[in-house]
Amino acid sequence: MANGATTDPDIAACDSVKDLDARIAGCTRLLARKNLPAKSQAILYLQRAQGYVRLRQFDRALQDYDASLKRNPNFAIAHAERAVVYNQIGDPDHALQSADKAIRLDPNYVLGHAARGNALGQKGQFDQAIAALNKSIGLDPKQQWLYISRSTVWNANGETDRAITDLDTG
Repeated sequence: MANGATTDPDIAACDSVKDLDARIAGCTRLLARKNLPAKSQAILYLQRAQGYVRLRQFDRALQDYDASLKRNPNFAIAHAERAVVYNQIGDPDHALQSADKAIRLDPNYVLGHAARGNALGQKGQFDQAIAALNKSIGLDPKQQWLYISRSTVWNANGETDRAITDLDTG
């Protein structure tokens, strides 16, 4: 510890990406503290939601994303990540609402456009889905998972050759 600084064990736990149970417990303990600013609470709920997502506890994750957004309605990351969870549970309508809100808040947010594309793909709106995924790829062409997402939409639309090309790119 440099200069005698100490690290709060709850903060360290809440930041953990390896021990998800510790992450959730640390964030929970921090949220129980009094007088935290709303934006700090929003971040803690987001971090706990991310732990729940990795544990595939989607109902809990959605509750925490909602709690995060109650404290900071303009938190584009929480809107986009919530959209991803809605996509994972097969609720493209709510995913689209969350993704669109993330994009309104941050027009260049890659995850917002990708979540929008995945939701539109689930709804069978393939041309719009491809356009949204093209936008996300245009914003960050080095992200392989974006090509994989777009390949899924190409494949669902019967465009196997394009799907394979994206898989080769990704």
